[in-house]
Parts: sequence; structure tokens; C-alpha cells
Amino acid sequence: MRRRIARRSGGRAARRGHGALGRALSLISLIAGGAGLGCRPSEEAARPPNVVIVLVDALRADHLSLYGYSRPTSPHLDRLAGESVVFEQARAQASCTVPSANSILTGRAPARFLGQGGGAMGIPPAVTSLAERFDRAGWATVAVSASPIVRASPTRFNPGGGFQAGFDVFDEACLWSSAACVNRQALTHLAAAEEPFFLYLHYMEPHGPYSPPDGWERRFAAAGDTLPEWVLRGDPNPLAAIARGGGGVSALPAGALEHLVALYDDEIAYFDESFRQLMATWERSGLADRTLIVLLADHGEAFLEKGYAKHCNSVYDSEIRTPLLIRPPGGTAGRRIGSAVANLDVAPTVLAAAGLPIPEELEGTSLWPAVTSPAGEARLPGRAFAAWAAQRALVAEGRKVIYHLEGERWEAFDLAADPGETQDLLATRPEAVRRLQSRLARWIREAEGRHDDAARRDREATEQLRALGYLN
Repeated sequence: MRRRIARRSGGRAARRGHGALGRALSLISLIAGGAGLGCRPSEEAARPPNVVIVLVDALRADHLSLYGYSRPTSPHLDRLAGESVVFEQARAQASCTVPSANSILTGRAPARFLGQGGGAMGIPPAVTSLAERFDRAGWATVAVSASPIVRASPTRFNPGGGFQAGFDVFDEACLWSSAACVNRQALTHLAAAEEPFFLYLHYMEPHGPYSPPDGWERRFAAAGDTLPEWVLRGDPNPLAAIARGGGGVSALPAGALEHLVALYDDEIAYFDESFRQLMATWERSGLADRTLIVLLADHGEAFLEKGYAKHCNSVYDSEIRTPLLIRPPGGTAGRRIGSAVANLDVAPTVLAAAGLPIPEELEGTSLWPAVTSPAGEARLPGRAFAAWAAQRALVAEGRKVIYHLEGERWEAFDLAADPGETQDLLATRPEAVRRLQSRLARWIREAEGRHDDAARRDREATEQLRALGYLN
């Protein structure tokens, strides 16, 4: 009989020392580099994989060196990429944690999570989460979240909680804390969990404020005594206020934007090192050989591209183009896939990888065939939809179309030639995107219904977040 973790929200797991890590060695010896776990080959082949989803809040893909960024922000994720399938054109389904994280954790489209009664932000009881599906199939289920939004219990920014369904443990001890805290809590709970397990980790680097922990050597942000205090402490809210007022770089003190970006990049580098430490522990224990790891983000972060700052503003790529790495148990030869995919595809992918059925109501497509074989790339969806702020987007065929529900206005971009989305294709080559426009219009009708209802839901969600102080 597999030992399950005592089902608690925010607490520590019971039965320490009998779980995935604790069976062979203590947590202390793991961190110090102790011996690996021992399993007979027949047991190894028969065991379903563990599944880990690593969500890095507000991490945009183009600020990772593995996606070609000029700064070496992610040397350890670069190594992980060498053992993973890297999706170069992944998109989040919204530029705000709610409903993007909800969509990741359920495989359902963002519109399903807006307009809940009483201002609820969590996963509604009528929607089955990934944790519930793994729980019913016999996996131990653990979440460690530093997010003020993805919570079981209420916070200032999420008064209703509501993300705990299906989790044996939903650990909230690291609220707004560093990656080191998330790592520590994860290792503690895995020391009590029997395999297979489903683990959800939600890190808050590099979400604002951009402030790497004390003691972490900043690699990119130079000392700037002449800069305003809000810039030095990495507070993006004044930048967002300037953007809302129509101001751009010229409205900022000299060097302010560059310093904020450098602090953001330092937070990425801190997460990168922290995740290296976690992976090193799993590799020494042998756990990495039995575990599927998915690393992604709920949205990106804008730095005055297209006139926006922070997130929860738009469906432009500064806010929705996110990393997606899938490392099968034991790793694979690093491979990159350029076809457009969506975070919505993660739920069916991990279910397929675990050998569990994919329910018909899931709205994404499994990427697992493409992960296991290059021949499977032909079965990829080749598309990603996004929805937020009364804007709807479709990325496909190397292009992107955006429809503004309010004003009924279209934009289109050639992402290969114009990744910054600065040249509207509709002004020069409207025929190149007509089919994509029709496809996006059909998706809006089928997924959301009336345009005015969809725009109203977006406005209400934004107003709710602003009233709670999450948006400034």
C-alpha cells in the first residue's frame, strides 16, 4: 500500500523519511550529495513517472539565454534545455496569473475562470484540476506556491483562495518568499511522499518587485546611487503609472528603465541558480531519472514595449510569449521545436506522459508524441490562442493576428521578420493573414460567444485586480 501524504493545506507532510527522497537518505544527506535511491530494474520499468510542473511567475522567454537573450541569465536552464524538448513558440493563454495559471492547471480555456460569483479567482468546483485527476489515479499530490494568487487560503490579492482541490498538501509557507524557500518546502514534502507523485511548484522570481535576495551577487544591475529610490528597489509600479499616463522612456530618469530590466534579469539568474540546486539534489538521488519535468511561465513582463509595463495589459508577445521546456524522465537529446504551442497543451501532455486518459473536455492538444519522437511533430497543433484585456490573439504559421473586441480593430504581425510586433501586416500584406483572421474569429465565437460579453468579463476581472491592489 502506497503511503499518501496527510492531506493538509499549508502544513508539513506526515511520515517523513518514508517518501520518494526519504526512503534512501535523509534530506540533509541529499543536499550534501549523498547516495542515490536504489530500485530494481523491473520496478523501474513498471513505475509510472513522477510529474513536476515548475511555474516561474512573470518569466518572458526572450530574457532567457536559452532563447537567444544577449545576457547569460540562464546557464543552468540552458543545460536543462540540452536534456529537454524546448518549444520556441509557446504562448500563455492570458497575460495575468488569473486566468493563465487556472488554464495550465486544468487544460481549460481562460474564459471559463472569469466572472465567477463573488469575485472568486480559483478553480471552480465544476472544473476538474490536474491535481484531482492525478489524485484519483493514485499519485501523491503536492503544491508549494509562493504566489499571492495561486492559493488555497485567502490573501489580500485573492480573498477566496480556491486552488487546493486534489492536493494532499498545498504548502503556502513561502508567500512572496524566494526560490530557496520553495525548494526547501518541496524537498521536505517529497521526503514524505511515496512515488509516483504530482508536484506543482510556483516561484515568484522574476515577478516584481525585482529584488534578488540579500547576499545574491547581482550580475547585471550596477550600482546606481543617482537613480530614484523606486528604481533602486526594483519597484515597477511607478513605471506602470507612467505607461498608463502615456509616457515612454523619455518620461523616465536617464538609465531607469535599463536598471529595472537589469534587476529583472538578476532575478532570473537567481532563480536559475536555485533551480540548479534543486535539480542537483534530484539527480544525486536518482529521482530525476523517474520524473517528467515541465518548466513554463504564466505570463511575461512588459518594459514599455507597445506602451505597457508589468503584465495584465495585453496579448502582445512581451506579455504572453513564455518558455516551455519538457524534460522526460532521465532526459533526452536536446531538441527544439518551432511550431506554435500553448500552455493549454500542458495538461493533456502530462496526462499522456503518465499513461492516464485525456478527457474530451480538455481544450489543448497533447505534445507528448512530439516529445518522444521527431516524427510526432507532425501532430502538433501549430497554434496558440490568447485572451485578455478585450484583446484576442492567434499565433500560427509564423504570424500573429490580434482582434480588439472594443473598437473591432485588427492587427497582424510577421513574427519571424518582426518579433517586436512593430509593423502591422494589414497595412502591407492583408491577404497574408485573412485565413488567420477567420480562424481567430471562429474561435472567439465558439469559445466565448458575444464580443461584448467577453469584453465585459475582461473589464470586470481587471477592475477586481485593481480594487485588490494587485494592479496599480
